[in-house]
Amino acid sequence: MTKPGIRRGTTRKPSPPASSITQTGPTTIEVKWKRGSDNVTTQANLRYRVRWKKKSGGGWQTSHGDFFTNFPKDMTSYTITGLEPNTEYQVYVTVFDEAMNYQSYGQKTVTTAADTEKPKAGCNGKITIGTVTTNSIALSWCAATDNVTPHSRMKYTYTYNEGFGAGGFPPQNEKTGTAITSGTITGLKPGTKYTVWVYATDEAGNENYGPNTDHIQYQSVNVETKPAPDTQAPTPGGYQSGYPKATGTTTIEVKWTRATDNVTAPANLRYRVSWKKKSGGSWQYSHSEPFTNFPKDWTSYTITGLEPNTEYLVDVRVVDEANERQWYGQKTVKTPAGAGDTQAPTAPVITSLTSTQTTITATWAPSTDNVTPQNEIEYVVWYGISGYVLPKYPPKGATSYTLSGLEPGKEYTILIRAKDAAGNYTDGPEKKIKTKAAADTQDPTPGGYEAGYPKATGPGTIEVKWKRATDNVTAPANLRYVVGWAKKSGGSWQYSHPEPFTNYPKDWTSYTITGLQPNTEYVVNVLVVDEAGNWKFCGPKTVTTGAAAVTIPVTGVTLSPASLNLEVGATKSLTHTVLPATATNKTVTWSSSNTAIATVDGSGTRYGHHHRHHRRRRKNGHGCRHRQRGHGARGQSNLRHPEPKFGDDQRRLRGDKAHGHRRPGHGYGPVADVDERQSVGRLGRCHRLSDDP
Repeated sequence: MTKPGIRRGTTRKPSPPASSITQTGPTTIEVKWKRGSDNVTTQANLRYRVRWKKKSGGGWQTSHGDFFTNFPKDMTSYTITGLEPNTEYQVYVTVFDEAMNYQSYGQKTVTTAADTEKPKAGCNGKITIGTVTTNSIALSWCAATDNVTPHSRMKYTYTYNEGFGAGGFPPQNEKTGTAITSGTITGLKPGTKYTVWVYATDEAGNENYGPNTDHIQYQSVNVETKPAPDTQAPTPGGYQSGYPKATGTTTIEVKWTRATDNVTAPANLRYRVSWKKKSGGSWQYSHSEPFTNFPKDWTSYTITGLEPNTEYLVDVRVVDEANERQWYGQKTVKTPAGAGDTQAPTAPVITSLTSTQTTITATWAPSTDNVTPQNEIEYVVWYGISGYVLPKYPPKGATSYTLSGLEPGKEYTILIRAKDAAGNYTDGPEKKIKTKAAADTQDPTPGGYEAGYPKATGPGTIEVKWKRATDNVTAPANLRYVVGWAKKSGGSWQYSHPEPFTNYPKDWTSYTITGLQPNTEYVVNVLVVDEAGNWKFCGPKTVTTGAAAVTIPVTGVTLSPASLNLEVGATKSLTHTVLPATATNKTVTWSSSNTAIATVDGSGTRYGHHHRHHRRRRKNGHGCRHRQRGHGARGQSNLRHPEPKFGDDQRRLRGDKAHGHRRPGHGYGPVADVDERQSVGRLGRCHRLSDDP
């Protein structure tokens, strides 16, 4: 009994020459060999398969499955991937002829290279600092990538040292976790500067700290913890010599020196002036609560609207950033008697307002007065976000002033007050202006992918859909997106739109990648960019494209009934069956070779006319053609349709096509163009092969 798959008794095995096997990396082995030869099969039609397994044990793996027809023809090289570094593997190649006789090239042992490549930090090594308290710092980072170790088995270490720019290895304060992208450093000191950094370690022990080349290292970040709560009041500096003093019948001028504090810087200490009649009454204030309304780094104030010839109590209070307060101490001041000047100066009108992120410059037309000359008129610049709470005092006679230390992106109300030497004053009309917005340095927040996306929509396409991102400054409609993709096995990244980022479309949520290779893994990612150029990835996704379409040819056509007698003028129907049932195109076209004898319509119904022969024909080149000669008398026609047969007694081989022979008798045998690779007859199609050594 012959071995399954042996054709016509051909049992000689093909002869393989030598092969070469080399490791090309920690996870790959490249196999190359010369073409085999055979006594029957040409070299171009010999098929090859590569198999491998760990030398230490485990099952054999194969390059192209276990079915003969899957093995590539005329293949002379193959790269094995997905291996483990520094591991011995047994590898061999088998050559097969068309009769499925096979011969091994011989088994070889090869060791993969050790993994020496460092992991690469994700997001160009960017570390994001989260919540900072008096004793803790929260941080996060993007996952690292590695030539061997996946993120799920990557070890991350986050560490710190005291002081800005402090480094040094090995680190002294480490916390380690596997597959993590965030952590919180605890046990820190309040109000202290720290340097924080992260490094990744793969399974081979390669760590990505050291010289920062090709963005393999995470960038260190300087962070200062929050200061401890301040419970100590500031220390007042005292009044300037001769102050407070009356400067008119209705005014008192107050001047003092700066205070100090154990925590708050002098420039951040705030002040408020208080006064009331010594004879009684309520205290009045230069600024209203809360204390954040009190001006910073302030050392003079003029109390107005007082009564002549009256004693007043005056005091100044200093407040630190923790709202701890201390008085400078009360002083008694008496305003002078006399009618004096009672006419106020003309109103100052603002002519120009300009702003930056933290400053506003006001310019106004000078006021005039019945007594006080223009260069002696005093001006007060009142400003605030909600109401006038912060006065500033330009030099006498000034017509412009720049307010500093303002909040970015806020609208301020500005008013100029003119005051003469007698304390009479007039307020000009108010105007509003907004400071410039602060520079945006915060990344947008991606919205994530739509459910089920990205996904393959064909052998060469992947459809990507995502949700809109958000940002702290840029409106969602103005966020821009770009889609990137690359083969997972390696290669350059491709993008939906070129740089610069202003080329990326706005408010965009879907894209179809085209021109891909079938049955191939691709890594897909979406990048969102705000108007300031800050960016964030949605995250990589792996998608496998669909397999290429396969055409299944027709191997034969049968008729039912196989023969029939047709009277003149009569009709009968024939039923056809196309084989195989899974053929790609099963369309059949019916025709008569002599319509004067009989005709046939598109459904297979025959009409008898005279004594002639008929035929039916496949539309394409993969069907069967039958020619039958009719018999009978008196206008009857006997039509015979033999079923197609493809045995050795009814065909001869010519290339890879099968052709019918003239059969004895009155009919013709089938003539069928059949793809020999699909209709193998006795070639042993679908026999499972096993060539284990």
